Amino acid sequence: MYVFFDTKCTQDLEKRDCSFEHVPNVICARQMCSKCEGVDYFSVDYEQCGKRIHAFWQEHVVKFIHYLRQSRPFAGKFYVISQTPRGQDAQFLLRSFFELRWGRNS
Repeated sequence: MYVFFDTKCTQDLEKRDCSFEHVPNVICARQMCSKCEGVDYFSVDYEQCGKRIHAFWQEHVVKFIHYLRQSRPFAGKFYVISQTPRGQDAQFLLRSFFELRWGRNS
């Protein structure tokens, strides 16, 4: 199973050092399992993996992590791929994983 995600952020929050902090507005994700990877339209839900497009508007990171942690017995492996991992996208998740102490064995 693959999950591709992107965050959309604002930079309205000014910090004490006059820099501006990235704050996520929404996290958008698209999922694809091995059986639906040939289906061109993500708007079409698939019987095995269900709803293929997700948007998290409130409590973005917490709800996205909850979505990632859902049981998927049909998926032997699970890949989460960020559109811009060296940018801000992965940073929100990595910070939350660290705070939640979420690792391979959790």
